[in-house]
Order: sequence, then structure tokens, then C-alpha cells
Amino acid sequence: MPDLSGHERASGKDASIGDRFKQLPLVSIFAICCAVAGGTVAVVDKLLVSPRDFKIQTLESELAKRNSQIESLAKVPTMVLERTWLNDGESSPCNDGSCFIRVDSIRPLETGRLGVDLSVTVGGEPQPRKFRNVASGTPLPVSTPDAMYRVDINEIEKTRIGIDVTRHLISKPAQK
Repeated sequence: MPDLSGHERASGKDASIGDRFKQLPLVSIFAICCAVAGGTVAVVDKLLVSPRDFKIQTLESELAKRNSQIESLAKVPTMVLERTWLNDGESSPCNDGSCFIRVDSIRPLETGRLGVDLSVTVGGEPQPRKFRNVASGTPLPVSTPDAMYRVDINEIEKTRIGIDVTRHLISKPAQK
């Protein structure tokens, strides 16, 4: 084995990175591959993953905004039947078609005032809900899984009644 002088040993320790890569080709190739792979991962993250994450955040914020708008609308009652006069035996659907009211009869109550018997059908129920001896000024709540209807008997005359109906939507929790 040849004997290396001190000068030659010192120059071996001070070899540049390029010289070291030449001395260890497999390690050099592995290091270059790792650098390229790391760069590729960074580029893929910036080009593919970041825009997707941004789109997901945008859609989630739009969904939250729409859900809050729906909840705020649900708190405001909607007039589905403005003041209407119905004669004894007549019926009327609400403007949105979700509620149907029939005046079954108008008659005197024990108090001397007039009362009305009503049949109210909501949400396509097979059987109407019956209300008996309802006096003027009495609100009638009728609920479904999606809405709460309030039938207001405003006035009762001998042969007709004045009513109106409002609807309150029932808000449901957002599904994820």
C-alpha cells in the first residue's frame, strides 16, 4: 500500500463537494434523487393540493353563509293566507298550497258569542285536524315537521268568518 505524505492527506480532507461526489457515486445519485423528490413534492403541493384546500374552504364558508341565511328566514313568519272571508261550509287553500281550511259550521257559544268549527289540513295529511267552538281572536297552531302554521280567527259573523294564516319554517341543523 503506498504511503501518503502529509500534504496528500491534507488535500484529501479538504476535497470539495464535487470531488466527494466523484468518489462516492451511489451516495451522490441517492442525494440528487432525494433533492429532486423533495422539490417535486413541494411543486405538487403548491400546484395541486393548495388550490384544492382553498376550494374546500371557500365551499365550506359558502355553505355556512347559506345555512345562516336559511335560519334567519325561518325566524320570519310568512303570510300564506291574507285576511279572507269564508262563509259557513266554504273552504280555502293557502297561497303556497300547503294548508287547506274549511269552515264546518258557525254557531253561538255558551258565552253568547259566536264560535266556529274548522277543519285544517296541512302538508298533505290524510285526515284534517278538527277545531271545535273556536272563538274570535283565538290563534290555532298547526305544526308539521317542516313548519308551524298559525290560523288566526279575526272576526266571526253570523254566516262568515275572517281568517288569515302565517307560516313559520322550522329550521333543521345543517348536515355535514
